[in-house]
Amino acid sequence: AMALSSSSRTAEAERRVSTNHAFTGRMCAASRWEESRRPDSLFVDGLGAKLAGSEGMSEPMGAWILVPRTRRGDDFLVKRYCDHG
Repeated sequence: AMALSSSSRTAEAERRVSTNHAFTGRMCAASRWEESRRPDSLFVDGLGAKLAGSEGMSEPMGAWILVPRTRRGDDFLVKRYCDHG
């Protein structure tokens, strides 16, 4: 197989999504990245910008619902794992 150049990999990564659900995922990733950059962030998502791509970064989802829901969900999953393995 032929190796992809960095420009080919970038073009592949920046391909527009084909469904509304996938676009929502990119919007969520963008909001997670924005929250991660705040000095008082409730969580850090180091992959948010990469997963969002330019498409998601252009239209982040509303942080007013995503941020507290993510924090609560993350806390629930960590507790569940710690309590039950």
